[in-house]
Amino acid sequence: MVIFACFLVFLGLRLYPYLGSEVPLGYDAGLYLYGFKNFPFVIPWLRTMFPPGLFAFVKTIPVDPTYLVIPLILFFSTLLFISLYLFVNRLFGKKAAFWAVFLLTCSLVQYRVFYWYYLKNIAALAFLFFTFYCLLSKSYWAVFWGVLVVYFHSPTDFVLYSALVSGLIFIKGQRRYFLLTLALTLLLVSPYIISNFSLSFAPIVQGIATTIGKPSGTFYEPLQVLVLSILYVPLGLYAFIKDYRKTPFLILPTAGLLVTAILQLFFYRRLLIYLDLFLLIFAAYYLAKIKNKLFLIIFVILNLVYISFFVRKTAYPQINFDEFAEIKSIDVDGYLLSTDEMNSPWLMGYSRTKQVITTGLDPAVNYWTRNEWNQFWFGSLDEEIEMLKTLPQPLYVYHSDRQPTMPFVDDRECFDKISWRVYKFIYSCP
Repeated sequence: MVIFACFLVFLGLRLYPYLGSEVPLGYDAGLYLYGFKNFPFVIPWLRTMFPPGLFAFVKTIPVDPTYLVIPLILFFSTLLFISLYLFVNRLFGKKAAFWAVFLLTCSLVQYRVFYWYYLKNIAALAFLFFTFYCLLSKSYWAVFWGVLVVYFHSPTDFVLYSALVSGLIFIKGQRRYFLLTLALTLLLVSPYIISNFSLSFAPIVQGIATTIGKPSGTFYEPLQVLVLSILYVPLGLYAFIKDYRKTPFLILPTAGLLVTAILQLFFYRRLLIYLDLFLLIFAAYYLAKIKNKLFLIIFVILNLVYISFFVRKTAYPQINFDEFAEIKSIDVDGYLLSTDEMNSPWLMGYSRTKQVITTGLDPAVNYWTRNEWNQFWFGSLDEEIEMLKTLPQPLYVYHSDRQPTMPFVDDRECFDKISWRVYKFIYSCP
């Protein structure tokens, strides 16, 4: 019953932003929907950004993917809750498993992962913990879950490989099992890795060597993550340093993630998500041994208050319902220029058009350089018109609420306003 109550809180916090709202959180929902609609991928940047596993899975569901955006993030979040519980229960026992899912429920860091719609991360993490669960019983089902990790989120596979190598090194009596599990996993994912090496894996390898000390990955900085997780990360760090030998195949992943965060190695911001979860597990192990009930009651209350306040203050959509409704209603027979790149994911996923012209998301089809975009954003009306004539036609312009009012908004000679934020460019105007 306690675990079920914890799950209800976990799910309730994630359903809260959708009470009376159908607008997905974060920005990535639109990109995922665009990917769902365009799978199998023929566009190179989609192959670079999205491993095929999640999209192949969605393709098998006989429902318009537009209606799956929110259910998918809730489903894989639930799967993460279940997999974490099963893994920690087998590793440290029921008490630690309860504390692990309680901390997951109250983790501000993991809530932001949900908020920003990091869907493939959440799915891959769920599969990673199922892999770990199987490793504890020396089951070769670990290969199945490990393969899913790779096909759902490429960077997570490095955490997986480090865990298998860690088991190979530190668990002497099971070296044959870990070696065979690693070999079978690599064998089964090799077709995907080889066919996508230049697009997906080579940039990761190159980045590891060239981004030391530079901001990398899209998430918080280490100090920000520490503030968000201050109630349990110190406990987890202490428990890991003190008892790391109790979890041999977590030694290299946890230590590697710590080093990555401290030295700010490649993708370190996004990898903080994994470090937070691993330290959360060790914090759960520590809490399970505490006998002081008053301390535990205060700890529970503080965590619940912290996450409740955080969700209440931050869990709101990045665009309002009115703008989201208009984006969904866009159905034009030409190209759509987005004046603000932050709206581009929504336009790509939810509007119906030949192509969304934007900046930053797709270098292969960017029609303007950064300087030319700046000229368009900050130039005169005549400059805007001349630049728009260089783009494919017929052309529509989506003027975002985020963008300061641009000169073309008040021009009726070259622009025909067809909705509140959408203008049709009249190519033949003087």
